[in-house]
Amino acid sequence: MQSEDTQSVRVDTGTPAAEALAALRGSYPKLAPGEVWLVGAGPGDPGLLTLDALAGLLQADVIVHDALVDSRVLALARRGAQMQFAGKRAVDRRPPKKTSAHSW
Repeated sequence: MQSEDTQSVRVDTGTPAAEALAALRGSYPKLAPGEVWLVGAGPGDPGLLTLDALAGLLQADVIVHDALVDSRVLALARRGAQMQFAGKRAVDRRPPKKTSAHSW
């Protein structure tokens, strides 16, 4: 995700995340139309995202995620971004236990 073509890009979402990003890092990679970034969220703590990951969340039109992504990370996304779940959820495939309806 690190790009040599780092530009000054203003992300004006009016969110605390955008304001913090602008204060911490005046310029960052711009997400070009049609471009895809793959961002790892590490252990899932939003405080451990890189500034580039935050920049991507604030610019993305569509965010494709799985069940392991913390909802606090997704909450940092640009308002209006489409959230698309892509993954599997745990399903118990064991047959149900046999039970009997005896009353003693």
